[in-house]
Amino acid sequence: MLRAESSLLELTVLVVVIAVVAAIAGFVVVGSVSGPRYQATIQNIVPYTSSEVIVDFQVKNLGESPATPTCVIDTSSSAFAVTGEGSMTAGQPVPGKAWATYHVVVPVTSGGATSVGIGASSVTCH
Repeated sequence: MLRAESSLLELTVLVVVIAVVAAIAGFVVVGSVSGPRYQATIQNIVPYTSSEVIVDFQVKNLGESPATPTCVIDTSSSAFAVTGEGSMTAGQPVPGKAWATYHVVVPVTSGGATSVGIGASSVTCH
């Protein structure tokens, strides 16, 4: 009877070890599939032409490894009467935990470049 209890204990320990290893492996796979993460902030928006603005923004690579962000910039006036959208992919990777600054020309509707502001605009990167 003591031998059966010992075998059951060994089996239980083995099952727990396998479950822990599987959980760790799953966490690593999910973490690597999600890819790099970024924090992006618009610093300034200035008219370039009557139908274009220059958007200055900073991107921080929140990961440890260098990564190349692709960003979408949405611009708008406070009443959303004027809108615009642009995108860009960085020319070189941003080092891990580092910031990079970009300047992108974004077309806007209705010749309303002077109406677009930071408060109603956003930038997201992936």
